[in-house]
Amino acid sequence: MIPVTLRGSRAALTLAAIVALASLVITGGAAAQQVSTWSFDDQPAGKPPPAFEFAGSPRDQVGQWVIVREDSNGVLAQVQQGRPGAQLAVVEGTSFADLILSTRIRFAEGAGSAGLVWRYRDADNYYLAALDLRTQAIRIYRVVRGNRTRLEDEDDLELDATIWHALKVEHQGMRMRVWINGVPIGDARDRTLQEAGAIGLWTTGDSVAWFDDLHVEEDLRVEPRRIPERNRRRR
Repeated sequence: MIPVTLRGSRAALTLAAIVALASLVITGGAAAQQVSTWSFDDQPAGKPPPAFEFAGSPRDQVGQWVIVREDSNGVLAQVQQGRPGAQLAVVEGTSFADLILSTRIRFAEGAGSAGLVWRYRDADNYYLAALDLRTQAIRIYRVVRGNRTRLEDEDDLELDATIWHALKVEHQGMRMRVWINGVPIGDARDRTLQEAGAIGLWTTGDSVAWFDDLHVEEDLRVEPRRIPERNRRRR
């Protein structure tokens, strides 16, 4: 699959569709894998990028998402502190069920909490992998009707809160796995949100979080069937 870099423009989405079609032809009719990357280097500073929609929970508390510059690199940042609840930047028109999703995260003004969302329906229904450097923990959540349920919690990470960190999620079937900087950290299972949904970025209203290189690819692998313990003993 030829990698595609989307620079936040709707025209680039057309390019992704062309590459997906080429993959379908090359594989002789097999299902084409969706692969997309969003970076922000060519976006003007101080403005939100196109192709993203922004939400908050509570719904009337939406933060301020803009492009900021780190040297010559453009990144997407949530810069408004003091709002309660969660802040979300969701990529318009995306729909994934099983996926591999990743981004880079940095906290510009002290340790905070930020992460990735997927199978997103609205600001009250989605899955979340949250990196919290105040408590040095990674957590996987299910959010349904605005109620957040913790599915996995790994702490004692000992990460530097001043530098960039790579967060990756794989969701295949019922299983969710999380990596930090290439190291597997969390593993959870849940069957609640089974339909495809949008992908996006998440942070708390009291964090100044920077994001770059948001990447997603459809996971076309088949999850191995789990054999009940009693059946394994009979073999």
